[in-house]
Amino acid sequence: MKTLLYLAYSLRDCLLRLNKTISDDNLPAKEEIDNMERFLSQIIEIGGLAFDITCAVEDERVRIARDIHDGPAQVFVDGCRRIEYCLKLLEIADADLSPDVREILKPVIEELEGLIKRFRASSREIRDMIFQLRPPALSELGLNCVITSLVESTERDKQIKGKLTIEGTDGNIPFPIAINLYRIVQESINNIVKYSKALSYEVYINFDKNAIKLEIKDNGQGFHLPSNIKDLLKKKSMGICNMSDRVNSLGGRLEIKSTQGEGTEINAVIPLIDKPL
Repeated sequence: MKTLLYLAYSLRDCLLRLNKTISDDNLPAKEEIDNMERFLSQIIEIGGLAFDITCAVEDERVRIARDIHDGPAQVFVDGCRRIEYCLKLLEIADADLSPDVREILKPVIEELEGLIKRFRASSREIRDMIFQLRPPALSELGLNCVITSLVESTERDKQIKGKLTIEGTDGNIPFPIAINLYRIVQESINNIVKYSKALSYEVYINFDKNAIKLEIKDNGQGFHLPSNIKDLLKKKSMGICNMSDRVNSLGGRLEIKSTQGEGTEINAVIPLIDKPL
């Protein structure tokens, strides 16, 4: 899409200049150029719609995160409090209970203690989900800062070592590129944490005037990669498919290398154009 938009902008500018050089008497040529200009303008308009869709998707993620926070997340918090209250009551009543009753209540107490552990674990997972759904503060902090924060928080919360190397500055990268690049890095790190069994991983990002180069690699167990990434959908492996779709939507290239027992490496190149969406 990005490459197509770049060509559309360039061709439309050329046609506008060409139109000025053609005599008004040459009506067929002028009509043909006008038709081409309208066609290219439609392509550019579609590019604007792509930007609107990206924003709409992020807005929907915010709405879902808010609904989860106000609904299921509060249910788990309230459930933990109620179980803690029940355990406290049993602790207070323990002194007045006979040995037989204590023995009867022992498996009940163990079950409640196990239940509250599961509730707390689920509550943490929900908080992580809410955090991942919400978009980062890209406009306020910049892409470099939010990716740095993502790597640092993953190391702190998931106890997996991450090394981040950034070359160049993010500058004024259009929002669709910035948010998609962040989501690609986020999805990659999520996969490493959940599936790779890696002890560490590395993220390398290079910004230059023509393209953004991204490299993510881990020292995990690796996996069998089919020749067609879309075949992963059959195994319900949505993460890599989503990354591929995001890179393709930006006119970029995605390459994934994985060897079982040796880890996984993801390389992406996303072109930059000087015409913002």
